[in-house]
Amino acid sequence: MTDRELGSKFWVLFGSRAVISIVIVSFNTAPELVACLESIERRASAIPLQVIVVDNGSCDGSVAAVRARFPLVQLIANQENAGFPKANNQALPLVRGEYVFFLNPDSELEAGTTSSTRAIARAGCPRCGLNSATCCGCT
Repeated sequence: MTDRELGSKFWVLFGSRAVISIVIVSFNTAPELVACLESIERRASAIPLQVIVVDNGSCDGSVAAVRARFPLVQLIANQENAGFPKANNQALPLVRGEYVFFLNPDSELEAGTTSSTRAIARAGCPRCGLNSATCCGCT
């Protein structure tokens, strides 16, 4: 199965309704970014996902790798390093999900991450935020 065929099973197309939008900011992290996106493919659940990568002017082939291997990822390719906060903010107008999950490119999703994140967010736990995929243990 190709990346495109695999990706189409869980990544929504631009304009479709995602439940979780995953935003990843990258700067010269091609191997880590590819591993991160592969983990999203492996660990994706039945929850529709939108994946947005903002590349901060990388010169290591990150942009080409995303375009070639993950065609359903929405990619913003900055010409220079805009900084981490600005790059995250650049992705927000594209977000279509009910929830936004900010993920570092050197991270990999574990099994159940997207479904547990959604459950925690919907539960409205006052002690948990979406700053961590691990709940405080209350749910």
